[in-house]
Amino acid sequence: MDNQEAGRKAEISLRIMEYQIDENDLPSVDDALIIGKRAPIGTDGARKLVELVSPGKYEVIKAEHALIDSIIIRKVLLSMIPRDRLMPVIIEESGKMIHESIILKAQIVIILHINRIIDV
Repeated sequence: MDNQEAGRKAEISLRIMEYQIDENDLPSVDDALIIGKRAPIGTDGARKLVELVSPGKYEVIKAEHALIDSIIIRKVLLSMIPRDRLMPVIIEESGKMIHESIILKAQIVIILHINRIIDV
């Protein structure tokens, strides 16, 4: 085993809830929005919303799921964990509670656990 990768794991904690837009406040996006296939805003509207709040900080990813159209996620999270590792977790867990007509928002906490053996 290469010493550079000897025990590198990530712990992912998700807090997923229904997304509610309060007309009196600037909407809070958190780390990700999970857009249902028949959500009232839709992917394009949600993308415009996050660009208004935080320009250039989110990426839209189409989902291969029966109820989820897309996920809008903070780019920095995709730099911490590769997309092909992170997205299946988000899709699997949010897919258990989503309805095609709603939007979910997620707070995502990533903790890296790294164990290395070095020569002394």
